[in-house]
Amino acid sequence: MRKILLYTTLFFLIAGHSFGQIFKKKAALEKINESGFYKIAITPEIVTHLNDDLSDIRIYDNTQNEIPYILSREVPLQVHQIFKAYNIKEFTSQPKCCSRLILQNTAKTKIDNISLIIKNSDVKKKAKLSGSSDNEHWYIIKDDYHLESFPSANNTSEVKILNFPLLDYEYYMLEIGDSGSAPLNILKAGYYDTYIENGKFIELPKAHIHAKDSSDKKSYITVAFPSAQLIDKVEIAATEPPYYFRNAAICTTYYEKGKRHYNTVTASILRSNSDNIIELDHLKVKDFQLIIENLDNQPLKIKSIKSYQLVYYMTAMLEKGKEYTLHFGDKKLSYPQYDLPYFKDSIPANLSIIKSGTIINIPQQVDVAEQPFFSSMLWVWATIFLVMSGLGYMSYKMIKEMKTRQTTDI
Repeated sequence: MRKILLYTTLFFLIAGHSFGQIFKKKAALEKINESGFYKIAITPEIVTHLNDDLSDIRIYDNTQNEIPYILSREVPLQVHQIFKAYNIKEFTSQPKCCSRLILQNTAKTKIDNISLIIKNSDVKKKAKLSGSSDNEHWYIIKDDYHLESFPSANNTSEVKILNFPLLDYEYYMLEIGDSGSAPLNILKAGYYDTYIENGKFIELPKAHIHAKDSSDKKSYITVAFPSAQLIDKVEIAATEPPYYFRNAAICTTYYEKGKRHYNTVTASILRSNSDNIIELDHLKVKDFQLIIENLDNQPLKIKSIKSYQLVYYMTAMLEKGKEYTLHFGDKKLSYPQYDLPYFKDSIPANLSIIKSGTIINIPQQVDVAEQPFFSSMLWVWATIFLVMSGLGYMSYKMIKEMKTRQTTDI
């Protein structure tokens, strides 16, 4: 019985080894000039060969060592805030009286607040704000500010925001009453400039577009690619009529009992007075349907439909002097489990981006005459035959022994 278990275990070990990672494609990375972390851009040409979640891609060096990486993608919109300090023209303090801070808004930007960065304290003070165009003639803006401190538990300073009506003075004077205590330690004065940064997109290969206007007062537009694409944004341009406002939806299709059905991915409104951009969430398809509700209007004359993909990256530590290659296209693979993501905060923010070269097919079969015996399918089938023969022999022997025992007992 032990021999049967041994043969069975051997069989499954060999069978499991024969079905390891099978990559179908590869692409060499460009050489680096110094060791460090790099961001590797994953092009749409590579993404089209990957699983929907991009889990079946790996990095190998020229000694076939697997290199850990972190997968990321551009964010469609990022909101940033930057503190911009004003020029402090004057900051004086008169004991048991008041402090006076004069700021210069050199560009005469229209503002409605001033942010003060103050060293932590635990006091209440009154203040007033005035404005001037020449630093000589001053005009009151607000005279009833109450600066009450709420010290930060995590930082040694805090931010106080003084709000007021929109103004464009070049100079602002803040007078703070200090009759009951020492002056505040004002480190900086300025404003937070907010700006929006768009994520980086890559336009996908040109698609074949086929439009059909139906009797149900809808237009069905098929957008088909040469291969499956990962789509994050669709941009639609129409030339006629000059004014339109239409409900639209991007759908995928499926067939059931010979009938085509539509599955709505996202709905939107197409307008003649705006950019018609529809955001998608990681949609990977070879084709999709744009359905436009025309109601009693003439169908839109579509000029173009462009699809875009957010840029995806692999962040990895690479060494100078080594050659690296991307391997991908094994649909059975799931995400790798690396230690590197636990140290994400230690990786520099601004990294150099490197690209991959031409995609090459990895041969899936090797000529039998060139294969070593123990790595060929002949060895696998021979082993299976031996295992099955052994199992059959052991079964026959056990049955014969059982019959012999029964005859002896009689």
